[in-house]
Amino acid sequence: MTDRRPLVAISEGFADYGDYYGYGYGRPLLAAGALPVLLPFYEREEDRVELIERIDGLVLAGGRDIEAWRYGREEPHPKHLPGQPFLDEIDLSYALLAVEEEVPVLGVCRGCQVLNVALGGTLYGDLEEFPRGGADHPGAKWGEWRALVTATLEGAPRPPHPTHPVDVKPGSLLASHLGEHAEVDSYHHQAVKDLGTGLEAVAWAPHGTIEAVEMPGSSSFVLGVQWELHEEWQDDDRTLGIWEGGGRGPLTASIEVTIDATDSAGAVAFWQAALGYERRSARGPFVVLVPPAGDARPAVVIQQVDAIGPGKNPVHLDLRVDDVDAEVTRLRGLGATVEWTIDETADGGSRWTTMSDPQGTLFCVCTARP
Repeated sequence: MTDRRPLVAISEGFADYGDYYGYGYGRPLLAAGALPVLLPFYEREEDRVELIERIDGLVLAGGRDIEAWRYGREEPHPKHLPGQPFLDEIDLSYALLAVEEEVPVLGVCRGCQVLNVALGGTLYGDLEEFPRGGADHPGAKWGEWRALVTATLEGAPRPPHPTHPVDVKPGSLLASHLGEHAEVDSYHHQAVKDLGTGLEAVAWAPHGTIEAVEMPGSSSFVLGVQWELHEEWQDDDRTLGIWEGGGRGPLTASIEVTIDATDSAGAVAFWQAALGYERRSARGPFVVLVPPAGDARPAVVIQQVDAIGPGKNPVHLDLRVDDVDAEVTRLRGLGATVEWTIDETADGGSRWTTMSDPQGTLFCVCTARP
């Protein structure tokens, strides 16, 4: 275990909205326990390669429209906004390098589109090209967006967001944080059309516009969302869990837990005490537990199954600890009971101990793999 915070690079343009881009994207990363840095424009490919090798995560931020020729379009849509060709070049390069090197990637708004185009995908040029003409989208309300930017910079109450619902694919990384339905803000006037290689759509607006993508074949965290995730974390703690990471190789690492117990609340309280964590939030069946400030351990996102219906599998939590015997002893002191122990996995890797907490919820403890 180390106190070193994950170093997460933010790639963004600085042409619009004054100080906002230098301010808005760093705050959720700091709240999530990462150390964010803003990237300059690296002209040389070898500098970009070295950068990607050094960082722990990459955020592709919002901004102007990507040049249409970069996704195979001969003529841009008449409402295409002026682009930033140098930013396009480095963003697309960063995205591709990060995916190839399995560095965690989070794309927000334009960043979701950058991720898709970098992998060979295409975009709708404007709301008019969305399914049903974008009738389910509030539109590109730039005046409202500037009001939000101003309020954020001034620390004033933020005005209401234009929003629309999304359906989220069950079992996806995004669903583990938001559930299968969510309300998101909407300022974008372009969107993913044809998916890039390896990407999968995991969220849709009511008429079918793709609102989020993931890469299920990657061993690292790869997620792009069309909405303003860097603002929503202030209103919905579940979205902060995305910045903290989730599932398979996240930005700052987390563990996903599903609890099926007679007393889910008691099981959550047990885990909070067992880990020595703080309760960040609860929204519906989801609870987020985070380590104290300065603690580099990962966050835990818990879904309480008895809050949404019985009959799911019990929790199977993989806690990687340095001393499994000490961990077992400590958890026993909190009331856990050992069910069985397996000294080694078939490949000679981790040692597992399967236990149950006082509520009868099964879980596992294992040593870190050599």
